[in-house]
Amino acid sequence: MDLAVTNIMGVIFGAVLYFVGHSFVLALANPSSLFLLPFIGVALEYYARFYRTTIREVQRVYLVCMSSVYQDMVEAILGKVTIRAFAASRNVICSTVAALDDFQQVYFTKITVGQWIGLRMSLIGYTLTIFNRLYPILQLRTSSSTECCACRILHNLQQ
Repeated sequence: MDLAVTNIMGVIFGAVLYFVGHSFVLALANPSSLFLLPFIGVALEYYARFYRTTIREVQRVYLVCMSSVYQDMVEAILGKVTIRAFAASRNVICSTVAALDDFQQVYFTKITVGQWIGLRMSLIGYTLTIFNRLYPILQLRTSSSTECCACRILHNLQQ
């Protein structure tokens, strides 16, 4: 138990350091982009509020369907003598295939919901990326050093 808690704390600490480090570098490179971070955080939390219960419910249905598939297969393997004695092979195969079909439908739904949420959250996060890419171009008119702006634009194109 202590090892699991230590690993979880390491993951959380790593994520916080990752965010703080990237925010620090972002503050050095483009201070005005820090203005967008609170709005992006609020937007991500707003959409996460709608999808949190959906994801939990889909995950619950996924695990229930997976357990029924596993249980049908275990019963078929352990009770093969009884199944053969009563000539119930066809019934067992049909129930296992039906459970597997239900599981595949739920798996498709789970993957689709995950990709849809990922797309929505990525689109919100990309607003910061777009702003950072366009920032040197926007500074071209106000900056006195055209070479500096050209260097920033080339650096953005290389990323």
